[in-house]
Formats: sequence, structure tokens, C-alpha cells
Amino acid sequence: MKKDVYTDIWDYAADHYGVITTQEAAVLGVPKQHLVTMYNRGALTRLGHGVYRVKHHVFGQNDVYAHTVAQVGPSGYLRGASVLAMFQLCPTNPNLVYVGTPVRCRRRLPKGVVLADRKTCDCVEYEGIRSEPVVQALRTAWDEGMVERTRIAEAAQRACEKGLLTNEEAAKFKE
Repeated sequence: MKKDVYTDIWDYAADHYGVITTQEAAVLGVPKQHLVTMYNRGALTRLGHGVYRVKHHVFGQNDVYAHTVAQVGPSGYLRGASVLAMFQLCPTNPNLVYVGTPVRCRRRLPKGVVLADRKTCDCVEYEGIRSEPVVQALRTAWDEGMVERTRIAEAAQRACEKGLLTNEEAAKFKE
């Protein structure tokens, strides 16, 4: 017996912070119109162009980062201070989420999203979210002044303690 469409979407979204995009739904065999219909019926919340969240998703600590990266598009990634905040390496401004994409992004993003267009990086996945590697995020936060320099050194030390950086990488950020 075939499961209904919402169950397919729920099963996928449960592993992706409650988010599903129209491209991901198409891979599951769910047409875009089904997502629109489910949105109109109140089963989904629209986060942005082609990005939906299932209504019954229980919010977690990293949801804001996953949702923002999904809204930027398939090439989006978390960068700079937001990567540091995700790992709780240093205090950052909670009202800002830093993201990047190597392609032009014309989407309307929510207030508080700081987008760096055409910035490439060797992305990795942390907690299922495309991100800059921690060492590159520290360098970005340092170069762009996202976080105070004294806090960058502390964040590098904490990242080393958590196994996210080597001792040599952390030493580069000492004052």
C-alpha cells in the first residue's frame, strides 16, 4: 500500500530540519503543485521561493541556519560568524545570519540575512547544513570584522578543544 504524499514529504523533511524544496520534492516524485496545494491547506509553511517547512516540525537549535541556507538556494552555505555561532564557539549577533553562494542570488531573503554573492568556498556539511569549514569561517569572521578579534582567538581555542581544528590551525588565530 502506497503512503500518502504528506507522509513522503514528512519523512524527508524530518531529516532536514523540517524543510523541503521543490527540487527535493521532485526527486521524491512529488510535483510542485502538490506542495502548493499542501501550503494552501495549511500543512506547509512557505519560507521562500520554492522552500517549505512542514507545520508539525519541532524547532531545534540549528533550524534557523538550515532554513536560511535553504532559502538562498541549492548552492548556498553558512559562513563566518554563523558557523561559529552554530557550534557555540563565541558570542555573535543572534539577529544576523551570514550566508554565501557562488552564484547570483535574486531571491528575497528575510531581514537579518547577510548574503555574500559570488564567494566560493570548499563547503563541508556540519549537522547536515552546508557550511564553510571552521578554519575558513574563523578567517572570514576575522577579515570581515564579524566578531571581535579577541573573541576569534577564544573561538579558535574552543574549536580545537571540540576537535574542529588542529592545534596548528588554532595557533594561527592567537593574538
